[in-house]
Amino acid sequence: MGDPEFRIRDLIRRENVRVFSSNYALYGSLSERVSATLLSMVPTIETYSIDESFLNLGDFREREVEFLARELRERVQRWVGIPTCVGLAPTKTLAKVANFIAKKRPQYRGVCDLRSNQVRAELLPTAPVEEVWGIGGASAAKLAKLGIQTAADLAALEPDDARALMTVTGGRTVYELRGISCMPLELMEPTRKEIAVTRSFGAPVTSWTEMREALASYATRAAEKMRRYKVAADNLFVFMHTSTFNQDPFYSNGASARFAATTNDTGRSLASPCAWANVSGEMASATRSAV
Repeated sequence: MGDPEFRIRDLIRRENVRVFSSNYALYGSLSERVSATLLSMVPTIETYSIDESFLNLGDFREREVEFLARELRERVQRWVGIPTCVGLAPTKTLAKVANFIAKKRPQYRGVCDLRSNQVRAELLPTAPVEEVWGIGGASAAKLAKLGIQTAADLAALEPDDARALMTVTGGRTVYELRGISCMPLELMEPTRKEIAVTRSFGAPVTSWTEMREALASYATRAAEKMRRYKVAADNLFVFMHTSTFNQDPFYSNGASARFAATTNDTGRSLASPCAWANVSGEMASATRSAV
């Protein structure tokens, strides 16, 4: 978890820490470049998050897979400049565990292969159970009461007991840790029911000129996302609020606008007659806004 900047100003000053604003447009661009690089060598991938993907390597010969993984790492580093780690395994959950091990242990040089039962028997006892995909803090606490501390302990749990403890997801996780795939690659992204672009400002915004420019930028980004996911919107909602960490009175407000027809056109989203109306006439200094 992070701390608000104002709470650690003395630490920042003492340790000469540099503070930079987030650049989400750059992150998105880099993510797309990494995906394109992966697709140059692998026919199908599932983009799980902005910095993580699952790759289907089933079409490659078994002895070629680890060599391919290292080639993928090198190409991404060379073409995009992003360091990566690769986890190889017969299931998604094991692949995530393998990726965790690859990150933590330099001797694997960024690639950990858990396809072998023998290797899994050696390495799963070294992976904390809270590092297993889908095991949050609450589930880890429940498992700890049963003496389950590692990924190997969880793999040895009866699937029915895991299901009773953590719903159907728990049983599925046990099977995945045993090398039985329960979660195939999702090549089609689910339909998006809503798309949000939210940002915290690096400094308070106190003029409508600045705010309108920021909101126009967010609307542009939202329209780009809609076109990417091949969806359109019939409603636009804008909100903003002041900082919760300073001593000023807290203020928040929002407004919505309905388009005459569904659209993902940037020009139409920016031209919505109600998009920016009644958001805040009394705002002193907004620190966050969203479209």
